[in-house]
Amino acid sequence: MAKESKDELDYKSLSELLPISYLILDENLIIKSASNQFVNLLNIKRHLIEGFNLFYFFKVNMHMEEDSGIENLKLSLDKVLHEHTEEFMDIQKFNIKVNQNGIQTQVLKYWKVSNIPIFDRNKKLNHIILKIDDVTDSVKLKLMSLDQNKYFLRTRYQTDLKEKIQRSQKMELIGQLAGGISHDINNMLTIVNLNCDIILNSSQNISPVVKKQTEQIKKTSKHAAKLLHQILSFGKKQRLNLISLNINLIIEDIEKMLIRLLPENIELKKELSNEIENVLADPTHIEQVILNLIINARDAIGETGIIKIETSNKEIHEDISLGSHFLKAGHYVVLSVGDNGVGMDPNTQARIFEPFFSTKEEGKGTGLGLATIYSIVEQSKGTIVVNSELGKGTTFQIYFPATDLKLNSLKLEEQNNINLEGKEKILVVEDKEELSESISNSLKIYGYDVYLAKNGYDAIEIIKSKGNEIKLVITDIIMPLFSGKKLADSIVQLFPEIKIIFLTGHADDLLIRNEFSRDGSMLIEKPFLLKQLLIKIKEVIH
Repeated sequence: MAKESKDELDYKSLSELLPISYLILDENLIIKSASNQFVNLLNIKRHLIEGFNLFYFFKVNMHMEEDSGIENLKLSLDKVLHEHTEEFMDIQKFNIKVNQNGIQTQVLKYWKVSNIPIFDRNKKLNHIILKIDDVTDSVKLKLMSLDQNKYFLRTRYQTDLKEKIQRSQKMELIGQLAGGISHDINNMLTIVNLNCDIILNSSQNISPVVKKQTEQIKKTSKHAAKLLHQILSFGKKQRLNLISLNINLIIEDIEKMLIRLLPENIELKKELSNEIENVLADPTHIEQVILNLIINARDAIGETGIIKIETSNKEIHEDISLGSHFLKAGHYVVLSVGDNGVGMDPNTQARIFEPFFSTKEEGKGTGLGLATIYSIVEQSKGTIVVNSELGKGTTFQIYFPATDLKLNSLKLEEQNNINLEGKEKILVVEDKEELSESISNSLKIYGYDVYLAKNGYDAIEIIKSKGNEIKLVITDIIMPLFSGKKLADSIVQLFPEIKIIFLTGHADDLLIRNEFSRDGSMLIEKPFLLKQLLIKIKEVIH
């Protein structure tokens, strides 16, 4: 057997770390390595997978509709081999050979496939990574509900399912494109944020002009991060901070900001139920939904009108259909935002949730607002319904499943009372020099003693000599040569009392965050503000 290259070994290590299903192929489409997830998927021993041609595991019958995915996969791989471009395939049907109870059989699978070329130092094609996202269960569940829903006409549901899949595919493509550059953008925004905080906090004699301009830079950075967050949400790549929350409290918290968004001739009315139940959602997402709905209503009204925001509890006793939407029986919290603006015709209503679709004049809208809302509601297991009529206005109703969990959000005033200064020794491990220096300079202002390491190997050397003094390690997750996960494992062996904070700027951290859930560890997403980092440091150390 030929000696394995360093790249192949690195890929195999990665396959054991990440809980995703993928293959490493050579230029002849021979499987060089298979992830644990793929091995489990086929239920076949690894040595009966590696070394075989990829298409050996597909049951080919060109007269069957289920085999359309195979031809599309061949075309995609052919394009990767000849044009050296990344290829992303939407949901495809495949007949796969698997082992069930010792008998080889075939099963129908629904897969999304990504084909990514990997090059050597001479820019020659070395391998192809074939990543598989198995969505069989979710697709079959949707298809099964066609027969189970007696309140919904079969043809209408099929149309709705097709539209949802198409919309999901469009959104995910945008999310994939953004995800490829999000890590670098988040690093840059973090550097901007931290240096702005250094300027604002390091001098009491800062001129009003410099202070105003620095705050504007920081504000613009925050807006850029939100825009990236919106785009990533289309591909469902961001990590959700799900907590039990009360929608009324969020509305009251941002009410002043909402009023500032409206001109004097537009009135904001509230009808919030006092007995509102809690929902399980990301508070930042809920703020974003409310904000985008209010802005959309404001723009629909124009000169003079009324925007009404309501909350209520709703008990659904049996499965029902709301327009083209299916709602299961259960307890819901309904958030409603209505306006008496221009309204929409049916054709416009059918397209309002498409990314970049807008009825506004050029330059007055991105077309992301309602698409973002749709994606957030879907991720929160909710349902959004729109009712509109030309000349009479529009009402959006969002049904969030209620939860029995108690509120667990930290009050803002509790955070404001935290003493952010400290004297502990902290090791910062980050391969981007500009970012590591920004973090170091920021922490030194608040009294911390900071060591810097540009990779895991340097960090281990510092730990060996200063481990008894260091209280905390702040490390990036993805670094060349020595990953944050590997570093954390080594630190546990040497000095288990050292706490660890992981930093990530990757859109796909949802795939690996479970690897960083050990006691004393915490995950912070880039870009972050200095105050956020300081609060997390206090929480971890103390």
